[in-house]
Amino acid sequence: MARRAVRRTVAGLNGLLLALLATWVSLLGLLAIGTAASVPDAFAPEGDPCCGPPGSWGDVAYLGAAGLLIVAIAAGLFAGALALGVWSVRHRRLRRSTLLRIPAAATALAAVVLAGFVLANLGDARMATPCSTFVLRPADWRSPDPDRRLRTAEAIGRCGVLEGKRPREVAAALGRPDERERSSDAGVSRYWRFAGIPDARRPERPSQTLIVAFSRGRVASAYLPGEL
Repeated sequence: MARRAVRRTVAGLNGLLLALLATWVSLLGLLAIGTAASVPDAFAPEGDPCCGPPGSWGDVAYLGAAGLLIVAIAAGLFAGALALGVWSVRHRRLRRSTLLRIPAAATALAAVVLAGFVLANLGDARMATPCSTFVLRPADWRSPDPDRRLRTAEAIGRCGVLEGKRPREVAAALGRPDERERSSDAGVSRYWRFAGIPDARRPERPSQTLIVAFSRGRVASAYLPGEL
């Protein structure tokens, strides 16, 4: 009797440890799924220490699949904890089919919730323009639509469409800079700054500035500071 009591006590303690581990793992899974559910935003500010929005649909798929896998693992751990707890208290074994239903049901529920959030927010996705199709148009750069101007500024820096151009060509495309500055940086003779690029989705965020760096009379690079 004493040996049986010890076994049941040990089983109960192991079940408790499994339940605690399952809780921690499930939080990781919910974090991944929650991030995947916030649809892509290629223009979100960088530096989020936790869980900024994904930058592409590929990121959504990866985070969603990882989150569902982690949820399945967590649910499997919960099932194991339940089995140990029932055996410890009632000295009865649960059926394997019953235990397998727990991770299957949890994963299915998480998948439905994820799909629902993604479909509900589908129209809020903001994707970067592919460099293969991007054309710098003055109308896009001067557009009163903040998203259109931000998209254009981001593509200018990422796609390198200004590299090699002379100052007069940059001025023809973007207009007069808001600030000109001579540079002491190695390989850069001066900077032009084009300010006032807001993010309408995040009005609390300061407007961004497109920086154009010149070297030997031609554009060496162009970028938004957050891209460095």
